[in-house]
Amino acid sequence: MARKVSPIGLRTWVWILAGLFVVCTLPLMVIALVQGTLRYTAAEDNLVSLHRLRQTFDLANLASAERGPANSLLGSDCADAGERARLAAGLAQARKRVDVAMTQMDAVILSGPSLPDERRTLFEAQHQLRQARAAVDRVVAKPADARTVDDVEHAINSMFMVTDRLHRLGSAQINVLVATGREAAIPAIQGQILMDLREHGGRLASNVMAPVAVPGAWHVRQVRAAQQTEGRLLELWRLAASHESVFRSDPELSWHWDMARRQFFAESLPMIEQLIEDGRRGRPPPWSTAEFTARYVPTLQSLEALRDGYLSMSIGRFEQARNREATRLAVLWATALGTLAVLGVALRIAHRQILRPLLQAQEQVVQIASDAPGPAQHVTHPLAEMQRLFDAIEVLRETSRERSALTSELRQLAGTDALTGLLNRRALDEHVQQRHAAGNVMAVVILLDVDHFKAINDGQGHAAGDEVLVQVAQLLRRHLRHTDSIARYGGEEFLVLLADGDLGAGGRLAESLRVALQQSDIVLGNGSVLRVTASFGVAEGSTDALGWRSLLRAADAAMYRAKAQGRDQVRIAGAR
Repeated sequence: MARKVSPIGLRTWVWILAGLFVVCTLPLMVIALVQGTLRYTAAEDNLVSLHRLRQTFDLANLASAERGPANSLLGSDCADAGERARLAAGLAQARKRVDVAMTQMDAVILSGPSLPDERRTLFEAQHQLRQARAAVDRVVAKPADARTVDDVEHAINSMFMVTDRLHRLGSAQINVLVATGREAAIPAIQGQILMDLREHGGRLASNVMAPVAVPGAWHVRQVRAAQQTEGRLLELWRLAASHESVFRSDPELSWHWDMARRQFFAESLPMIEQLIEDGRRGRPPPWSTAEFTARYVPTLQSLEALRDGYLSMSIGRFEQARNREATRLAVLWATALGTLAVLGVALRIAHRQILRPLLQAQEQVVQIASDAPGPAQHVTHPLAEMQRLFDAIEVLRETSRERSALTSELRQLAGTDALTGLLNRRALDEHVQQRHAAGNVMAVVILLDVDHFKAINDGQGHAAGDEVLVQVAQLLRRHLRHTDSIARYGGEEFLVLLADGDLGAGGRLAESLRVALQQSDIVLGNGSVLRVTASFGVAEGSTDALGWRSLLRAADAAMYRAKAQGRDQVRIAGAR
C-alpha cells in the first residue's frame, strides 16, 4: 500500500512563497546595492584624492610664494632699515603660512591611509625647507656689497628644492590615480600642468633675481637657466592650451584663462625677456629687486587663479557625481528596505486577514466535524470572501448543533425505555462495560419484579399497568442515589446497579425499597388507588462479559425464589 504523503500546511506554503520571493529578489537587490556602493565609493575616493592633491598643490604654491618675499629681501639694501623690516615682516608671514600648511598636510597623512613614501617625502620637504630658509637668512644677514651672485643663487636653488620635493609628493598621488584608473586622474594631471605653470613662472623670476640683486654681467649658466625655464613655461602653456575647450566650458574659468594670457604671457613674460637680453649685453637692470617683484608677482596670481579655478570646477563636478551616487545609493537602500518592509507588511496582513482567519475557520470546521460545534461565533471580517466563509461556517455550526441534538436525542431514545424513561437493557449492558473498562470489576445488582402484574393488566387494563410501571420507576428514583443505575429489565422487571457497596448493603437497600413500595399508594388515572408489591433478588459478581451474565442469572434466581416463597420479600443469591 502506498505511503500517505503528509500535506503541507497553509502557513508553510505562505513562508515558502515568501522565501521564494526573497530568494529571487535578494540577489538582484544585493547586486544593485554592491554596484551602487562601488560607484559611490569610487566617486568618494575621486573626491578625496582631488581634495588631497589640491592640498598638496596649495602647500607647494605657498612654498613657491615664499620665494617672492625671500627674493625681495635677498636683493634689498641693508642700509634702508625701514624697507628691510617691511620685507622681513612679509617673509615671516609667508613662512608662517607655509608652516601651517605643512602641519595640516602632516595631519592629513597621519589621519588616513598614506601612499608609499608619502610621509618620507613630506619629511624631506620639511627638512629641505629648514635648510633653504637658513641659506636665505645667511645671505640676508650679510651686507649688500658682501653678497655674491653664487650666494643668492644657492639660496634660491635651495628654495627650488623644497617645491621639487612637494612636486614629487603630488606626482606620487597622481600616479596612484592613473594606476588605479580613476576618473580623477585626468583633472589631476591637468591640475599638475597648471601647478607647474605657476611654479615655472615663479622660478623664471627667481632665475633673473640673482643678477638683478647683484648687478653685473650675466653668466652663461644664468642665461641658460632662465631660457630653459622660459622654454619649459611656454611648453606647459601650449600643453594646457591643447585642452582650451575644457577651460572655455565654464565662464569664470574662461575669464581666468584670458587673464593669464593677457597679464602674464603678454605683460610679464616680455619683461623677463628684456631682463635676460639686458643681462646678456651687460646693461644694468631697469628695476630694483623690489620694483621687479612688485611688477611681476601680481601677474603670477592670474596663473594661480587659473589653477585654483580649474581645481575648484573639477572638485565641484566630482562632488556632484558623488552626491548623485549617494542619492542613487540611498534610493537603492530605501527601495531594498522598502521592498522588505512591504513584504513584511504584506505577510503580516496576509497572516492577520487571510491566514489566521483561515486557520480559525479550519479550527471551527474541525470542531464541527468532531461533534463539538461550540457556541455561536459572530465573526466580522473586512474581506467579503472571508465574511461569506464565516457565515457559511455559522450555518454549518447551526446545522451541526441541530444534528448533534437530534443524534443525542436518538441516542437517548435508543438507550431509554420509552415508558418509564429508565435505561433499557442495551444501555445497561453498555454502562456495565464502561464500568468494567474504568476498573470497577465487581458489582451488586437488585432485580425486582412487580407481583401479580398480569392481574392488574387483566383487571384494570394495560393503561393502568403502564401507570403502575411508571410510578414504580419514580419510586425507585426517589429512594436511590443519583449514582446508582436503574433499568427496566423486562415487562414488569426492574434492575438496580449499585454504584458501590457489598452484598449486605444491597440486601438492606432492597429491603427498604420493598417496604417503600409496599406502603406507597398508586393512584390511577381514573382515581382508583392500588397497592402493589414486588419480589427482590440481590446478587454480587464481576462485571466482565461472563461474570455479568452469571451475576444476572444469580439475581434472577434469587428473585424467583422470593416469588416462590410467597412474594413481597427479598432474597440474597447464595443464601437460604
